[in-house]
Amino acid sequence: MEISRAVPDDSGKYTCIAKNPLGQHESSCKVTVEDRVTSSKPNTEVSHTSRTIRRTKSGNIADITSYEESSTTVRKSWRDNNNTGEVTSSSSRKTRRAEPEAEAPKFQKNLQPVTVNEGEGITLSCTVTGIPEPNIEWFQGGQLLSNDDVIHLSFHDGVAKLEISESVIEDEGDYVCKATNTAGVASTKTNVTVIVKKSAPVAEKRVASEAPRFVELLQGQNLYDGDPVTLACRISGKPDKIIWLMEGREIKSSDDFRYENAGDVYKLIIAEIFPEDGGVYTCQASNSEGQVSSSCTVYVGVPDEEPTVPVFNTFPTSVLVDEGDPVTFSCSLDNPNVTVSWSKDTRPIDFVERFTFDQSGKSATFTIPASLSTDSGNYTVTAKDDRGVNSWTFSLVVRIEDIASGQVDVQNLINYVQ
Repeated sequence: MEISRAVPDDSGKYTCIAKNPLGQHESSCKVTVEDRVTSSKPNTEVSHTSRTIRRTKSGNIADITSYEESSTTVRKSWRDNNNTGEVTSSSSRKTRRAEPEAEAPKFQKNLQPVTVNEGEGITLSCTVTGIPEPNIEWFQGGQLLSNDDVIHLSFHDGVAKLEISESVIEDEGDYVCKATNTAGVASTKTNVTVIVKKSAPVAEKRVASEAPRFVELLQGQNLYDGDPVTLACRISGKPDKIIWLMEGREIKSSDDFRYENAGDVYKLIIAEIFPEDGGVYTCQASNSEGQVSSSCTVYVGVPDEEPTVPVFNTFPTSVLVDEGDPVTFSCSLDNPNVTVSWSKDTRPIDFVERFTFDQSGKSATFTIPASLSTDSGNYTVTAKDDRGVNSWTFSLVVRIEDIASGQVDVQNLINYVQ
């Protein structure tokens, strides 16, 4: 802090307080400004001393500068609360003690190359001088560094330090220390090498990996314009890759469509859905042993707007069943004069003995009396009337227990169920 022209009202106690998250420290001093301005006879020289207080960045008080004045007439202003005034006194041009000349930063000791093993600490240090005291910046690979939980930067008594308590391979590279003040800029550069720990060779493990398998399937949703949406499923078998698709097109993770994963639960979160976001959504999981998928329909309606297609009041849900178990899918619509059809993996389902279909008024059902592993897949029910066409997609997964599907006697299963 510097007061260029001290007056008596500047007298008092001055305190500099330094704080950081670990605490605070303060230093105080008392400043007295004497009013020695007196009127005298012409041509009589009068000595006058004033003081200038300056604090450095470190908080120390710099030398007090004095000056002498010879006779001449000047105006002097002083501060007294909100009042101002003028007096006539003997004074002269001021002759200050010469201020130290500014000096550009200069590194007396440059950074030195460092090589450490991964996990060891890294310390880089250099010595720099300059007037006024230079500002220090550190860079790694051109990126400005700052104090955080990993990197500690310090500058004290002309020594600049960078310390990393535990190194990782990402700490390897070129480091630059840059010093700047009003007189110029200087820098020093070095390289840090981090040696990666070599682990002992491990015999190749032959672990039978498991293909991904849905434990919980996607479920369709009937929503309104602007609603938030979360589509979730549970997958075992440690899939290497999970992608989400909408009408067969991959959805990239973004703020609007966010991927989430916690354990074996995988989610697609849509912050706000719009009518154009309605359609068939699919979660596809894969690893080296195989690929599986589950699909569902998300319907987005607009409040206070007449629908232009048949509307599903209730819709089929995705299910998992054991092989041989019966399964029935049902739905209801807003209009009894609707034609309903069913398909699997985009192919129409034939009216064969193994399946039963029923439609009565607004309701329709599709039953598999004895399910087989080959029945697993994505199914769609399509409703058509004079307003247009609408459809709903859902999934069926048939789990195989102790016997292969090829050993199942389909007719015996049907007879047993009947």
